[in-house]
Amino acid sequence: MASNPPSVIGAQGRLNERPKKMRSQLLFMNLPHDCSDRELKDWIESRGIETTSIRIIRDLVAGVSPAFAYAGLKDEARLLEAVSVLDGKKMRNQTISVKQAAPRSPVNSSTTRTAKA
Repeated sequence: MASNPPSVIGAQGRLNERPKKMRSQLLFMNLPHDCSDRELKDWIESRGIETTSIRIIRDLVAGVSPAFAYAGLKDEARLLEAVSVLDGKKMRNQTISVKQAAPRSPVNSSTTRTAKA
């Protein structure tokens, strides 16, 4: 039987669960510029792939998507199947490119560059 992850008290005194390991993520490229999270989720799930999260990357000034997004998968074992099912399919008039997202590496403040005056 699997046990639940232990809980910890957070910095503000709240009870928090320990973070779970990072789920498998897909990277979507060439999305329609006005695609919504709901539209992408519905498009993915209409092809039999269940998601846990959708994150469309948006231009903060214009508020539109520069054509890419990430989706977390409910079933990590179906990652390669999801890529083959979704890659090259059309959403509206756009051919969507899908691949496995690379894991995010932690930001190390000692390696960040600063502008010289």
